[in-house]
Amino acid sequence: MTAKSNMRLVNTEPRSPERAKLAAVIEQHNAAVAEVARVQSAIVHAEETTFVVRDTLITAEATLEAAKAGEADRLAAIALGESSGAPIEDVEITATKARNDLDVARATHDALQARLERAEHKLTFARMALDDAIRDVLKVETPVERLLSEFKAAHEKFVGLRRALEWLDGQGVLPKNIFWREPQRGWSEAGEAPWKAAVAALKSDADAPLPSA
Repeated sequence: MTAKSNMRLVNTEPRSPERAKLAAVIEQHNAAVAEVARVQSAIVHAEETTFVVRDTLITAEATLEAAKAGEADRLAAIALGESSGAPIEDVEITATKARNDLDVARATHDALQARLERAEHKLTFARMALDDAIRDVLKVETPVERLLSEFKAAHEKFVGLRRALEWLDGQGVLPKNIFWREPQRGWSEAGEAPWKAAVAALKSDADAPLPSA
């Protein structure tokens, strides 16, 4: 089949108001999820930066203390024309920069944590809005009357079979090793499974179909 013929298979029918709203809500939810992930990634980077800057500060402060302790010897070496280390002023500048960098790293981390709280709060409401939008689609498109009619017919058949089995059991017809009176054990989830799958699909696809039955 050619690409041109494939294009004819695309569903061009307009979405219902409920589906259109769901599509918009999905975009908002996806954006909220992406924002949380983006901020979380930035926090990880900020934490790594903080560790690196803290180690740099520890080294700079140790170097500064050593420079202070050896300042007299450095000045004497200068007077004698001997090789000397870096001026203590330069070491102090390095240590000051490291302290400032650590303050900035910590402030950045705190700001990102506050940003994450806001993003997660927004995501919580986005999830609630998504659940509500999916529920609206289900309310409009679920064939409730048909399902209830089928349930009523199945229930009447179930009751009839149960009464028949009760009468036959009372007559001693049924084998004694058959425990048919406890049908509630191990209820099958086959009925709800397609609906759960449909709801899961609707979380990311506003055009996902509902079960036919």
